[in-house]
Amino acid sequence: MPTIASYHHGPYRLAIILQDPESPHTAGSGAQTTRQIGIHNPDNTAQFLRSELKALGLNDHEVLILNALPGFGMRNNLKSLRAGAKLNSKIISLASIRSVVLARAVAQRALHFMD
Repeated sequence: MPTIASYHHGPYRLAIILQDPESPHTAGSGAQTTRQIGIHNPDNTAQFLRSELKALGLNDHEVLILNALPGFGMRNNLKSLRAGAKLNSKIISLASIRSVVLARAVAQRALHFMD
C-alpha cells in the first residue's frame, strides 16, 4: 500500500478519493514511483489537483488524499471497492473530515459502500 505523503498531515478540511495507485491514467508515475499518495507526484492528476487546490486557497496539509482501491494489485471489483470504502470511511471519520471529493468513476462507485 502506498503511504500518504507527509505534507498531507492535517488538520484536514477536505478529503479527495482518487481511483487507485496503479491507474492506467498515471502509468509509470505518481504512487507507482514514489510509493506515496500526494499532490506532488509527477502525474497529470496530481498537477491538476495542485492547481485546483491552490485556486481554492487550500494548503497541502489541509487535504487528505486517498484511493478508492488503496493497495497495489487491487482489482476494480465489488470486494475491493467495499474493502477500500470501509478503510477510507474509517480514516475520514477519525480525521473528522466533513467534505469529500470523489475523483473519477471508480471513486464515485465506492461511495455506495462508504459508511
